[in-house]
Amino acid sequence: MAPKDTPLPPYFNINPQAAASKLADPVTTTRFAKAATFAARGRDDLAKRGYAPDGQKRLRKFSTWEVCRYLIPVAAAHFRRVLKQHPDLPQGIGEGASKWFTLEEVLTLRDHFATEGAADREYRPYRPEGLPAKVLAVANFKGGVGKTSTCAHLAMSAALDGYKVLVIDLDSQGSMTSILGGKVEDEWKTAFPLMAKHFASHVQQENLVRKASGTAEITLDETL
Repeated sequence: MAPKDTPLPPYFNINPQAAASKLADPVTTTRFAKAATFAARGRDDLAKRGYAPDGQKRLRKFSTWEVCRYLIPVAAAHFRRVLKQHPDLPQGIGEGASKWFTLEEVLTLRDHFATEGAADREYRPYRPEGLPAKVLAVANFKGGVGKTSTCAHLAMSAALDGYKVLVIDLDSQGSMTSILGGKVEDEWKTAFPLMAKHFASHVQQENLVRKASGTAEITLDETL
């Protein structure tokens, strides 16, 4: 038992009315709607910064240093000499020695080096003829763990390396589609209806078995 001179905790003998008078105004749905409006406005502003004035999302240009460091295995000095010797090749934009190239121009330059460059260097990615494409799936049962971001980085990296990439967005929110410049109006224009149809067909087959055995059937509305 505590001594008599021990101060009581601050939550002892609180007057409910006095405590309530110090509270702020209650949060209403109007304030939530206002916050949602601000959040949507900020999201749209961030999204538009990655788009061109015409509303199309385009990949940024790459500097000479980036091209030679990450995309085409050549020295910058040799890269500039080749461009000077072949004026028909993409020359990039910019002043002086620093030029900027689009990915399409980089691919054209990569093809040129693969044809005319050193034989002991791999300018194009290794791709055996006649073999099926590699399939890579990014999945996790938990949401918000980086599946879409991981898949986007893998796809973009492979494309920058020169591979042909097909991305299939199986997220009902269409996040990957949005990252790659597409617009998703609602979940019924994503892969969700296809997955729902596939799942419903399995439930119907399961219900036939349950009905024959006298077991309660599964309700589709609850599972979907």
